[in-house]
Amino acid sequence: MKELKSINNKEKDTKLMGKVKDSKFEYEKKKMNAVNKVFKIDKHDYNPINRITKTHSKLEEIANHMVKNKLTPSVIFVFSIKKIDEYAMFLSSTNDFTTGTEKNKILKFFDKCMSVLCDEDKQIRQIGKMRLILQNGIGMHHAGLLPILKETIEVLYSKGLIKILFATTSFSIGLNMPTRTVAFSDIMKYNDEQKEILSSVIR
Repeated sequence: MKELKSINNKEKDTKLMGKVKDSKFEYEKKKMNAVNKVFKIDKHDYNPINRITKTHSKLEEIANHMVKNKLTPSVIFVFSIKKIDEYAMFLSSTNDFTTGTEKNKILKFFDKCMSVLCDEDKQIRQIGKMRLILQNGIGMHHAGLLPILKETIEVLYSKGLIKILFATTSFSIGLNMPTRTVAFSDIMKYNDEQKEILSSVIR
C-alpha cells in the first residue's frame, strides 16, 4: 500500500510539473507573440529577444511596481547594449505607462525632432522602433543610438514623460536628470579585464 501511495504521489508531482512547464511555455509564447506583433517581426527578421527569462519577468514586475507607487522617472542600468534593446522591447510590447495626453505629447515632440531628417533617414528602422517604445513611457539610452534619438530621449526623460529608462552607466555621467528611482539589472559588471561585483567604494 505504501509503495502504491508513493507511486500515486509521484504521478501527481509529475502532472503538476507538467502543468507548470506548460504554463511557463504559454507565458513565454504569449510574450514573444506580443513582441513580434508590436514590432512587426517575422521569422526572417532579426529579433534581439531569443527567449523570455526570469530576468524579463522580474524587470517587468519591478517596472510596474515603480509606476504604480509613483517612483518614476526611473532608470534601470544595464551593462549590455543588446540587453537594453531587448528589455525595452519586451517591456513596451505588453505594458503602457502613459496617459492619452502624455502619449500625444511624446509623439508630437518625437515627430517634430525627427522632421529635420531627410525622408530616407526617417525610414531607418531604429527610429520607427524607438517611436513605438517611447509612446508607452519606456525609453533606452546607449552609445548605439543615433545622436538625434539620444537627445530626444534625454528631453522626454527630463520632462517626466519617460517613466522607465533602460540605460548604460554613461547616462549618469555629465547629465543632470530628475530621477526618483534607480535599479540595476545585474550586480556584476565587466571592468575591461574581468567581471566584478558592483561596489560603492571609491578606488
